[in-house]
Amino acid sequence: MMKMNILKNGFQALIIVSLMAACSLGEVLEPSDGVNMALMETVDTVVAIPGDTISFKFIASTNGATLRRIEIVEKSHNFNELKDSIRFALVDETLELTVDEEGYLSRPVSTVMMIYPVIVPNDKAIVGEVLSMTFKAHNDKGKSGSIKSSFKIVNYIRNTSWLWLYKLAGKIQGSMFFNPAKYKVYSNSSFGTHKDEIDVAAYTANDGKHYFLNPADKETQTLFVTDGMEYDASTMRTTKFISLDHVNFDLAGDTELEQMDFSKAVNKIEVITGSVVGFENQDGRRGIMNVKISSSIYPTIQCKFQAVAKKQ
Repeated sequence: MMKMNILKNGFQALIIVSLMAACSLGEVLEPSDGVNMALMETVDTVVAIPGDTISFKFIASTNGATLRRIEIVEKSHNFNELKDSIRFALVDETLELTVDEEGYLSRPVSTVMMIYPVIVPNDKAIVGEVLSMTFKAHNDKGKSGSIKSSFKIVNYIRNTSWLWLYKLAGKIQGSMFFNPAKYKVYSNSSFGTHKDEIDVAAYTANDGKHYFLNPADKETQTLFVTDGMEYDASTMRTTKFISLDHVNFDLAGDTELEQMDFSKAVNKIEVITGSVVGFENQDGRRGIMNVKISSSIYPTIQCKFQAVAKKQ
């Protein structure tokens, strides 16, 4: 029998808030001897990339009866199911709750949230497909309910936390080098050991205008050396940029990344609040940056970046 960990109260409270954002808690817990089920996601389309570990999350509830079994009745792909890592919430955490290979619960419960982790097949061919599993819960009165949980497989990693990307005008301070693959920035003191990961450099001119730069361009070297840095552009990676001000960053996905036209790309691009910038690194991986100039007048970014390069 697989043992599952019971989640703590703080996490349970967070789950309830998430559930209420996704659906009406009353709809799930309405008086009935049937089985009611609801998804736990708070966004319309949940995305993942090949090789990701994802979790199908849902709540099952019955009134005037007890839940006895939760089974998988359909799955769209051959998932690597992490059954030893299944978790439960919204139950008495002082009492162990487990589930066997056939889906039978070790003890009766009236309401439970199940978090069922799987590894997405590491196959680039499934990009664009929708992966799903359908779960069916049964109570001790012979009633049942089912729900289908889905993920869309994409070829980009989305980072929506705002990240500083700037260099102080005329100085060497700032988070001026960007690694989109790891979503990290480096300063003058730390970039030297990460040259093979850096795809974007940042620069602020004396007139206060902000630019993103090709790290391998000679002009980038001239600007940085003039400000007192030790910098050799020939040791850096190459990146080219285009303006995508007509693109909605929040809605952009694989199609926008793949259809970007770099025939008129540049090595240096000015950015302001609201700028959307497309870039392609020397490996052919593409990204989109969303720019906001913060209250302290320096750029911050969000980024979507391809997991693997797509041949054009």
